[in-house]
Amino acid sequence: MALTYTWEFPALDCYPTHAEQENVVFTVHWRLQGEDALGNTGHVYSTVGLTLDAEAEFIAFDDLTKDVVQGWVETALQNQPTPMAGANVLEAIKTSIEAQIQEKLTPSRITKSAPWATTPIAPAI
Repeated sequence: MALTYTWEFPALDCYPTHAEQENVVFTVHWRLQGEDALGNTGHVYSTVGLTLDAEAEFIAFDDLTKDVVQGWVETALQNQPTPMAGANVLEAIKTSIEAQIQEKLTPSRITKSAPWATTPIAPAI
């Protein structure tokens, strides 16, 4: 299934000061959404901690861009182990999103009103 992925980064946790720098990001809150050609979506929302590397070039908080933060998140997720053999966490997340969309397309379970019910239940969204 071919999906288009969109990253969002709604919040960044920072140390007010660290290693003589201000507003040093140490955790990124992220959401990855996948969408198929028909507009069906699935998503995962989580956080990832960053390794503070004294040797790395420091980027001031006000100079951060979405692309920079996305690179940090993807690197951090790709370096995390996962129980799935041969996969990294980012691959597992994308597999989960694909499974969410597949479940919408072909549900493995449904909820129905009882045949005697006078008020139908609202369908799950």
